[in-house]
Amino acid sequence: MNLKYFSLYSIFITSALILFSCSKETDENIELYSVEKVQNLKAQSGKNKIILSWLNPTETEYVTVTYYIDGTEKDVKVESKDQPSHNLEVVVNDQQVYKFTLIAYNSIGERSEEQTVKGKALSEDDDSDENPYDIILKTVKMYSSPDGVKVTWRNEKESEAIIYVTFINDLGKEVIVEYDATSMIKESTIKDLKIGKELEFSVEVKNDNKSSTFTRTFNATPKNNIQKLDKSKWSITGSSEETISEDGALINLIDGTPKTYWRSQIKPEAASYPHYVIIDMKKVVNVTAISLERKWGDGENSSWDNKVSVSMDGVNWETEYDYNNKQTDPLLKIEFNRTKDGEQMYPLPSVTKGQYLKVTFKRSSKTFALFGELSIYGYY
Repeated sequence: MNLKYFSLYSIFITSALILFSCSKETDENIELYSVEKVQNLKAQSGKNKIILSWLNPTETEYVTVTYYIDGTEKDVKVESKDQPSHNLEVVVNDQQVYKFTLIAYNSIGERSEEQTVKGKALSEDDDSDENPYDIILKTVKMYSSPDGVKVTWRNEKESEAIIYVTFINDLGKEVIVEYDATSMIKESTIKDLKIGKELEFSVEVKNDNKSSTFTRTFNATPKNNIQKLDKSKWSITGSSEETISEDGALINLIDGTPKTYWRSQIKPEAASYPHYVIIDMKKVVNVTAISLERKWGDGENSSWDNKVSVSMDGVNWETEYDYNNKQTDPLLKIEFNRTKDGEQMYPLPSVTKGQYLKVTFKRSSKTFALFGELSIYGYY
């Protein structure tokens, strides 16, 4: 199948006259891409036509659409002022795959970056079911993950197909990743991407010389790897500690071993619930979870219900997550199990940014709290 493409190119006479009339200083200050690009660009298949749709950027006078049919350039100027979205039908008499490019312009000729999409028309006598590659493509999802960008899809009919994901890497080179999409449900991860940089991915589904009738575009930003954070420079304070009758100091809670432990004060008088500890991580962290460990081998005295709070300044605790066995949210329905050693995880419902983390211990069978280790997971 021959690939015919569209190259969006448009310099309108009216815009040229406006630019010509501007002073030299004004011309020099016009940025190359000073207009917002169109969003949510799609190409849907119709009988003998391709339907383009997109969301118009704000403060835009018009959008140009340019394409080639049999080597002839076709330009369409679409007025977009005061229109939030637009649909454009392009009539074609074959089932070739075409590439469209759109550029938005404002009244003084400033332009946006190009946006491209591919599309293919259906034949007049096409009475078959929906294109199986379209069905697969509609299920594709891409989203940020700690080790890259995840790609998921469904192929319930197990049609033979390959998913092609195209993007520009950190070196400015085009990368095409292929996935065998024949399996019914699949998930994979694109790795070795620059952390924190948003990337645009174009996705299509093919098999031999057949393909989906449209492409999909996703934006995702690879996250830092989520890890157990280094505690060596942290400091800790709390409601109380026991240092008279035993070594139950607060610092033992973040020393790396559950065989040393923190106990709330029991002498000369026992401090009562609730107890709390505050950890200063010395820098702002994206917190994703914490873990608690009981004092090694001690099955009696750890607190059941605990609350985790995160703060930027250690004073205002605006974000709080209350973990107990009566919660309806499954992420918060956690009760500490005092019968086993090792880490017990408390995943935060959402990534929460802060320098200070506070754990409030709310309930136990004893008046004191007792834990062997506290760890924090996240990324900087």
